[in-house]
Amino acid sequence: MSGSTRTASGAVPGPRPAPPALPLPPAAAPGAAQDADVTEGLEEAYWSVHDGAAASATVPQVLARLPRIALLIGRLA
Repeated sequence: MSGSTRTASGAVPGPRPAPPALPLPPAAAPGAAQDADVTEGLEEAYWSVHDGAAASATVPQVLARLPRIALLIGRLA
């Protein structure tokens, strides 16, 4: 009886018990001082350097790089 919901004895099992309730989030989150710069300690991700170049690329620029990208994909495959 593959794909059936019956147990070995032939009876259909009952419903599953409800999962435990999650606690509610706090009403307010503690924040930094109004003058503090929250990005001060962050480092730029290595891939974000190329984000601007990809976003501002024109169609001819993309088409010019297409053969090189296809060759790279062929080598990886």
